[in-house]
Amino acid sequence: MKKLVLLCVLASACGGQEIDTADRSANTDLVVSNGEQLNGEQLNGEQLNGEQLNGAGMGINVAYTLLGGAAIDGGTRLDSARLEGTVFHGVAGGHEFEGADFTRARFRAVTFDGTTVDLRIAGIAQEAPPDDDVWTYRVEFQNARGDWSPLCRDASGAEVSAIPLAGRWNYGRGIAGGGAHVDDPAAFTFACKGSGAIAKCVFPLGYKPWKSGLAPYHQACVRMIRADYCGDGTPWTQNGRKIDVYDGAGVQQPSRPHWFFEAEWSEGGAACVSKERVLGLRAVLGTVSSCILSKLSPTCGDPRHFRRGTLVMNRFALPGIGL
Repeated sequence: MKKLVLLCVLASACGGQEIDTADRSANTDLVVSNGEQLNGEQLNGEQLNGEQLNGAGMGINVAYTLLGGAAIDGGTRLDSARLEGTVFHGVAGGHEFEGADFTRARFRAVTFDGTTVDLRIAGIAQEAPPDDDVWTYRVEFQNARGDWSPLCRDASGAEVSAIPLAGRWNYGRGIAGGGAHVDDPAAFTFACKGSGAIAKCVFPLGYKPWKSGLAPYHQACVRMIRADYCGDGTPWTQNGRKIDVYDGAGVQQPSRPHWFFEAEWSEGGAACVSKERVLGLRAVLGTVSSCILSKLSPTCGDPRHFRRGTLVMNRFALPGIGL
């Protein structure tokens, strides 16, 4: 998992098997090179009053998508639908549907302001082994004129696929519960691949929440990618900042021992933060939140803390340092 290379992300040779004839879009936002991750503040490519965060995002601010009312095969309404991992399943008239049957499926989604919008799947693909349990979907939304446009785009405006994940997220910032996953059996989230922390933590980082024991690691990773130290949805990262990620579950291994240690992470945010990171924040911002200061610890980064509740740890590189 850890020895992915930059070529693997940018070239189609690291892509997956096409389920239909639709073209896949390359992941151009998250760069992986021997374990380095390019960071970003987005939760899921969301926009703010029409202005995109991190230079990429959604064509429309979809908060979550509903399983109820899903239709396939030119309008066949499903009696029930569910998501197993990243694969859709459904029943209509006593018949079972799954996987590629959901090409051209339609769903109803809820936007940030509570209005609804129609979504449709325009293509389905799988990542290459060992990540072939990650199915990706080209998703389009229907605008007020009835036209269909890509839901997810990268920084250049090119269409990117989405990874569906069970439940939804709290997009709030600076509030209790901000940035947290919300268990909701009626809903799922189309996470824009490469343009937000939710998708990045699944692929290529490998914290797949549908796998046994990895849901808490995925949430901790989402906090880490956005530098959500206080666990309230507020990101403290700078876009494009390189970090080295590792954990106690064996999904990711450390590869940059000479970089500065940053923080230990749990589902609720940072368990502790290093002095070096606090000094770096102060140099950039001129001040540091009292919440972050309260997490300072001289023993932050001790590997034994993996046995005491820490899920993920990370190091960071100073600009211009690549060792």
